[in-house]
Amino acid sequence: MLVVSPATVVPGGEVTATTTGCGKEAAASGNAGAVGAGTFPMAPGDDESQAVGRFRVPESAQPGTYEIVARCAE
Repeated sequence: MLVVSPATVVPGGEVTATTTGCGKEAAASGNAGAVGAGTFPMAPGDDESQAVGRFRVPESAQPGTYEIVARCAE
């Protein structure tokens, strides 16, 4: 599961994405291409079982709901 916070963000705002679905290595990459932010790196967080990444919503983003995904490293 991928948790994105804040759940609502204005264009230009920063978003944090967190997942615990990648096991002990907590290695993943994120993709916010649907909102125009492209890919973003994810690294182990304070809790070793979490992968955390950040991206900025482009100023040109339109209001709506967007799919943000994370893929675990093999």
